[in-house]
Amino acid sequence: MVKKTEKQKALAKELIANTKRAKPKNKRDMLVSIGYTKNTAEHTPDKIINGKGVQEELSPLIKRLIIERDRAVKHMKLKIKDAKYRDCTDATDKLTKNIELLQGNATERVQSIDITEEQRARILAEENNRA
Repeated sequence: MVKKTEKQKALAKELIANTKRAKPKNKRDMLVSIGYTKNTAEHTPDKIINGKGVQEELSPLIKRLIIERDRAVKHMKLKIKDAKYRDCTDATDKLTKNIELLQGNATERVQSIDITEEQRARILAEENNRA
């Protein structure tokens, strides 16, 4: 069992709250809102969210969400004639996205690369020269 910091506990609560928002916050904004510096939030959000302390704090909820998702899939199979298929797939989709979000995984197919500050400055300078 990992000893969790107060920030890790707060982040786990914020991640859970974020799954319920009409317009979810991005990772950086969540980290800043609970006390991480902008620099840390900008450069290492995945490392923090995927850290053992945060993931251990989220583990019981993630397990419950997986059970609920599995129940929704089972319900689809058993009640296909009675239940609206759209409702079952919607429940499955939302539960899966919340599981992925809470585990620190992407909820969309987005690819990113790590670049140094020097590379970033050069790219920005090139973009400014084109404008």
